[in-house]
Amino acid sequence: MLLISIISIIIYIVAGVMIYHNLYNYDKSSKIKLMAIGFIITFIITVIICFISASGINASANYVSIARNSSILIFAPINAVISLPYICNMFNKYKEKRINETQLKRKILIFSIILIFIVIFEMSYIKDFEIGLINNASIKQ
Repeated sequence: MLLISIISIIIYIVAGVMIYHNLYNYDKSSKIKLMAIGFIITFIITVIICFISASGINASANYVSIARNSSILIFAPINAVISLPYICNMFNKYKEKRINETQLKRKILIFSIILIFIVIFEMSYIKDFEIGLINNASIKQ
């Protein structure tokens, strides 16, 4: 679990750098607030996805809990890398007045639809990932 935590922290750092870079028109405190809000939202969404995907797994509750926690630690920062830099870039373009409010809403809507498809794919992938972790843990015992 230590290795997974270290990998998660590294991916969060990469996501933070990407987000910070894409918010170049914002001051430092706004960048940090937006990063924190984005990380919290993606973490909550990932937790929901992981709980839904683990709901149909028939295994020991301890194994399911460990697999779910591992999935959250890995996929939450990956989801942040996938979604937050693009969203922050859109907000930055809106602040620069390179796009208007209607274009911003349209881009967010299109990106949200794409994210829904990613979430659907990710649910099945996370379930397979968790089953694989549980099966490997069961074999080693």
